[in-house]
Amino acid sequence: MGDSSPNTGTPGLMRSDRPQSTAIYALGTRLSGTIVSLAGSILILLLLSPERIGVFLTVGSLAAFSGIADLGLNYSFLLAAAARPEKDAAPLITVALTVLIPTVTATGTILLVAGAIFLHQVEIPTKSWLWPWISYCVLASFHQVFLLAVTYVEGTGRRDVAWRAHFWIEAAAGIGFLSMIAMHLELWAFAAGSLIRIAMVLFLFRGVFRMPEARSDAPSMRYQLALWLAEFWPMQWKTIANNLGGLISTRLLTPMLFAAQGAATAGRVGLALSLAISIVGISSAWPLSQTALYTALYHQGRASELKSVFISTCRRSLLLSVGICFGVGIACEVLRHESGHMAARLPDSEPLWLILGAAVMAHLSYCFAILLRARRTDPVVFAYLIFTIPALVAYWFAAHVSVMLFAVVYFLTGSFFAALYARYLPPFFAAVLRRG
Repeated sequence: MGDSSPNTGTPGLMRSDRPQSTAIYALGTRLSGTIVSLAGSILILLLLSPERIGVFLTVGSLAAFSGIADLGLNYSFLLAAAARPEKDAAPLITVALTVLIPTVTATGTILLVAGAIFLHQVEIPTKSWLWPWISYCVLASFHQVFLLAVTYVEGTGRRDVAWRAHFWIEAAAGIGFLSMIAMHLELWAFAAGSLIRIAMVLFLFRGVFRMPEARSDAPSMRYQLALWLAEFWPMQWKTIANNLGGLISTRLLTPMLFAAQGAATAGRVGLALSLAISIVGISSAWPLSQTALYTALYHQGRASELKSVFISTCRRSLLLSVGICFGVGIACEVLRHESGHMAARLPDSEPLWLILGAAVMAHLSYCFAILLRARRTDPVVFAYLIFTIPALVAYWFAAHVSVMLFAVVYFLTGSFFAALYARYLPPFFAAVLRRG
């Protein structure tokens, strides 16, 4: 798994490119996540009451906010490293660590306190969630720091190595996650997954990743902050806005249903939402694995090659998204009609298919967004933020009216954002042609 490719001095992916291997491991990573999600869904359907399912999915939705604990720094670091020769990328990791450690400390504390307040307000017994929640918030913050090692490897051209590591990390974390659910310790599953991810990165760090050597003449803090503002912040704040908007418009929905209609309804609809998010996770791995390639091709002005790779990736991953959604929908329909036990825990047909349809729209948004961000900017960020607020209000209103109206709002919102991103594709390709 070591890096044996020569350093050509060219940006990003061009230093080491095994696109087929990268795509396979990227899909494998998301596939393992989807398998874990599906297996977890089956386990909680078989082992837990509707009310415990609702609590588990609500805590899981809150836990998802740890994904933005780095405030977009890992992704911004990836783009910055991929846009320059490898010899110029090494100093960036010192800057990234300088900013990342206090960032995840602050955001982890905020998540811990805010989540605890919500779980207390909805009257979930404190003894059931307090220590699992504290443990998860601490471990998830540590994981964001260690994740920077994998990001460095991907950004400096070894995408196949990075995604291979991602695959084994997520596979191991998934086994731990499912084991905790099987032992009826479902709220500890999130902390267990984070602990295993940290251990795997530490293990692979020694045997696989070749990080830059420590320097005695480290740059001053003022220089590091100036470099962060110049290289990371222009894209980082846009990443924060997009990711936060995405989490608010997806992961807050199950807690919202919990507060509006109780644990049982939150469990049924939240399960469908969780499945949709998992599907988007696996299907978006394909375009996500092309991030470094898109960035390198854009900065080299290779318009025809970039367009060809984008169209191929988008078409194939879209077919994958549709196929998975259809298969999951049919499986849920069969389970609900064949088992009274499952019928009490699965959503009705109409909300289910609307939520799965929204997953396809979300996949298109991912395809378009990843390409547009190759310029290390995001033209949709302001519109995305503006429209997220009325969307959240609509979700809140719909959650208090009916599940069906809630699902309709979910589908329409996903379709709107996909169209919003598509609007900026022609100007993007025109900009690539000008660079060429």
